[in-house]
Amino acid sequence: MKIYRATFWILPFAACVWIVGCAAPNPVKGWTSHNANLDEPNLQKGQSFHAPYHIDQAIIDDYQVYARKVWPKDRDFFISEVDFYEDGTGRHAVRIELEPGLREYKEYYLMYDTNNVRTKVIKGKTWHQFHM
Repeated sequence: MKIYRATFWILPFAACVWIVGCAAPNPVKGWTSHNANLDEPNLQKGQSFHAPYHIDQAIIDDYQVYARKVWPKDRDFFISEVDFYEDGTGRHAVRIELEPGLREYKEYYLMYDTNNVRTKVIKGKTWHQFHM
């Protein structure tokens, strides 16, 4: 009986360690993250050095179209977070975090070439936020 109790507690712990240890690698590790002004136009002439980063309209349009494409048809649309990245060679990436359900999150990385054409989509993590 005591062995059963020990096994009962060890198995969930081992499963949690395995899940945490198997996190997908970050596809934009080492890339520069930018805050962006998504209002039109993205960057005004004459703004100071600390002005928001310019995001090409083609990338903005593309990530919004992609998010709607993967969104469940029976749910309200909500993007909870958008992050923009650049690798220093002119390639860009967008990380979008969708919230398709109550406390449910899905992450996608959209990778773009130097001409702002999407070349790859990497599905990131999916998680649920629990409150006690």
